[in-house]
Amino acid sequence: MFHVALVLAATFVPGPVSGSSDHGYQIVEITGNAGAPFSWAEADAFARAQVVAGHRGHLLTLETRAEYESPLVPQVGYLAAARSSDGSFRWTNGPLAGTEVSFFAPLLACEETSRLCLSPSSYEGVPEVSHLPSPLPDCGCPPSFVVEYEPDIVAPRVTVLSPDAGDLVVADGSAVTILSWIATDNEGVTDLDLALSRSGPDGPYETLATHVPNTGRYVWLADGPGVEGAAYLRVTARDEAGNLGEAKSNSGFSILVSLPALSATWGRIKALYRVSR
Repeated sequence: MFHVALVLAATFVPGPVSGSSDHGYQIVEITGNAGAPFSWAEADAFARAQVVAGHRGHLLTLETRAEYESPLVPQVGYLAAARSSDGSFRWTNGPLAGTEVSFFAPLLACEETSRLCLSPSSYEGVPEVSHLPSPLPDCGCPPSFVVEYEPDIVAPRVTVLSPDAGDLVVADGSAVTILSWIATDNEGVTDLDLALSRSGPDGPYETLATHVPNTGRYVWLADGPGVEGAAYLRVTARDEAGNLGEAKSNSGFSILVSLPALSATWGRIKALYRVSR
């Protein structure tokens, strides 16, 4: 006899969008089997996949007390905030992505549940996620969360890893150099452009590659002219909204042009002799 295990699955059902075309809010109801669990990560992924009026969605952020207290802002379910390594909660999306959630009452430890409701006075957090809680164990509000739509004005953040200060890049026609970086964005980096200056951080810069995927590395076959301590790599990251963020090497590196060794022949020796005279 075979026993089939029933898997409780939550279903996310988005409702109408309220607010303006530039800044909207959408309540997403959680339906499906009664008691089906869902997580902050699932809600976050669902919110990021939604697009309205050209704006990609994200879980609700409350960036000012005025927004928190506004009757126009639905306040239910998860917030787009996560606990960082130092214990503070930081926004994961919106214009303040990466900054600390600072204007609310102190966060309180609580157990994550699958049914969340609004508290009119504060909100609570768990080690990985934060949400608007229920002041009572069995609240009467519907299980839901809010997707917020607003223009993405956050530029990607970029750090150049290598080459960097004091590095030596050999240009001999065969040696490859790994260009590496870290690029992040609140909505995701779409691609990057790589450029090189041989005259210091202010350039001019020559293009090495465009529309490179954000893999964190690029294989470069260096060429001349050589330069000592004045080469800089510039990495420019682009997100889906067209915002640009860039970074350069912290300090200059060198490029050494090394010609491949040629075996001595009588013809080359005679040619060198003629040139030297």
